[in-house]
Amino acid sequence: MSLTEKEIVSKCQRGETEYYEQLVNKYKRSAYFYALGMVGSVEDALDLSQEAFIRAYRSIKRFKPQYQFKNWFFRILTNLCISHLRKKRRRRVEVSTEDKEGRTMPLPDDHFNPHLLLERKEIMRQLWKALSELGNKHREIILLRDFQGLSYKQIYEILEIPVGTVMSRLHQARSRLRVKMADFM
Repeated sequence: MSLTEKEIVSKCQRGETEYYEQLVNKYKRSAYFYALGMVGSVEDALDLSQEAFIRAYRSIKRFKPQYQFKNWFFRILTNLCISHLRKKRRRRVEVSTEDKEGRTMPLPDDHFNPHLLLERKEIMRQLWKALSELGNKHREIILLRDFQGLSYKQIYEILEIPVGTVMSRLHQARSRLRVKMADFM
């Protein structure tokens, strides 16, 4: 029998921590890519997404069941990414799909057509570059809405800004991204 997310969280809150792995498995990929988009480093994204899971695990008993776990978790991850960026005092994030040794990290859903792979890789490189040139507020909105598929309400809950601000910031972010990608597309 498959448990709902609320049931899994409830079990974790009651001390049945073996269920937490299901939450990690459900969100680890999206958490990693969100962190990568925010901080621009493969290693930092791995560290930050893992740290967010650890913090969520330690605080799960304080989680309020009327909220969605995903929103709560991504608020933790967002705060970690912002703190990380403040510590590094970077104004511009360089996003790379390479690890420390220079090996290219695989992009999702790669097929074996070399021309399509090359074209897709170049589009992704340009997109990550354009994203890295956006300010943190615009980048996080794009990542949450367009990469994570969250609703305006969910973004409002994560970022703690009014829905109207979410909508206007998203519009501004998309406009800026469109301008940055215009030459490439």
